[in-house]
This record gives sequence, C-alpha cells and structure tokens, in this order.
Amino acid sequence: YSFGATHDRDIGAFKGLRPTTEGMGRRVQISVVGNNEDSCTQVAYDAAYRVGRAIAAEGGVVVTGGLGGVMEAASKGASDAGGLSVGIVPSADSVQANRYCDFVIATGLGRSRNFIVAYSGDAVVVVGGGAGNPHRGYSCLSGRESCRCRQRDGGRGR
Repeated sequence: YSFGATHDRDIGAFKGLRPTTEGMGRRVQISVVGNNEDSCTQVAYDAAYRVGRAIAAEGGVVVTGGLGGVMEAASKGASDAGGLSVGIVPSADSVQANRYCDFVIATGLGRSRNFIVAYSGDAVVVVGGGAGNPHRGYSCLSGRESCRCRQRDGGRGR
C-alpha cells in the first residue's frame, strides 16, 4: 500500500504493519506446534503462551493448527502482546478455531494440515512431548535444511 505520505505506516488500520510492496520485507512467521487440549499439560500451555507472546513482541506472526492446548496458548500469547496469529484448522469449518486466531484457514485436510502449518513458518517451535509431536516434528523437518532441538520447560524430547 502507499498513500504518498512519509508516514504511511501510521495511517488507520495500517498502523504498525509492514508494507508489502516490492523491496520491502514481510513479517516473520513462526509456527508453534504441540498437543491439543486433550493432552496438553499446564507446563506446556504456559510455555506455548510465553513463546507466542515473545514471537509477537518481536513483530512476528504466530502460525498454529488453530485448535486448543498449545495452539490456543501460543495464539493467546500473541494476542496479549498485541500481535497476530493464524490458525490452520483441519476441518472445513473455520468455527473450529480457537478464539485467539486473527486469521483462520479451514483446510478440510484433517491431520495432513500439519504439513501446511509446518511449511508456513519461517521457523517451527515444537512445545511438549506428547505422542503426536514426533509426527509434527517430522512434518517440520522434512524439506528443511537444518534443525535445532532444545529441551526446556519439562518437555520430554524423545
């Protein structure tokens, strides 16, 4: 967008957003993946909240699977920090997304949407150590050149 003024970024709805014109960068997108509300521990929820908040505080966009648990916590953290979150839900119904998602992408792809979540991030943070996380981790790793793993906040990296 361009309004011809030197203070374009401070006008109305565009305040604080980066322009997407040629030569300008876009916001960094960080995917946060982990357990749904069924198996998300309070430790993992709190960690995901802090991750989402930190991403937003640095100007990044949080990308999640849009449901509960770790996904909701990361989205809530971003929201509380004044940032944005994208929820990529497995069903064709966008109503399924948690209330903290600013943008919802309804895929109708079931668990295959995990690959979309992983590939949509410039980086991926896996929170928690549940049974589904090895699959999510693989989704993140396939097609990426490098990976750094770090065990913190009570996670059980297996």
